Amino acid sequence: MPDNRYPNAGNSRSIGNLGIKKARKDFKKENIPQTAALTAFVFALQMINFTIPSTGSSGHIIGAVLLSALLGPYAAFLAMCAILT
Repeated sequence: MPDNRYPNAGNSRSIGNLGIKKARKDFKKENIPQTAALTAFVFALQMINFTIPSTGSSGHIIGAVLLSALLGPYAAFLAMCAILT
């Protein structure tokens, strides 16, 4: 099995840098408290699982869509990076 850690880390770093550059153009200082609160809210929401009837499986809230709608795609990407790390 090939070792994919290093290429994936490089890809993640370059995509993260692109997200930071794009978010700097659109993001304002006044949005920092809103972004922090929404990030914490989505983090908590994603921990709540609910059962899907008659399938035997469960699901959870997809917070990236909510963040992207409220903050924009690049700020949402960075918020999801913070949630997942």
